Amino acid sequence: MLKRVFLSLLVLIGLLLLTVLGLDRWMSWKTAPYIYDELQDLPYRQVGVVLGTAKYYRTGVINQYYRYRIQGAINAYNSGKVIIYY
Repeated sequence: MLKRVFLSLLVLIGLLLLTVLGLDRWMSWKTAPYIYDELQDLPYRQVGVVLGTAKYYRTGVINQYYRYRIQGAINAYNSGKVIIYY
């Protein structure tokens, strides 16, 4: 009985893990056409949105995600690819 419960729990955890990994891969595949690595490939847009993150870690060190997001927004704005940011 205990072996059966353990095996069922193991299968359930495996299916859950497979579902999470599958959704991650599917989301990456579906959003790949909208991710730009080069500024010249970025299409012109009237409005840009910078997604938020913490500016600093708890230790007081600047968050690199924040730094790169802000730098990317500045580059897009200065190149004329985006007019307004929110």
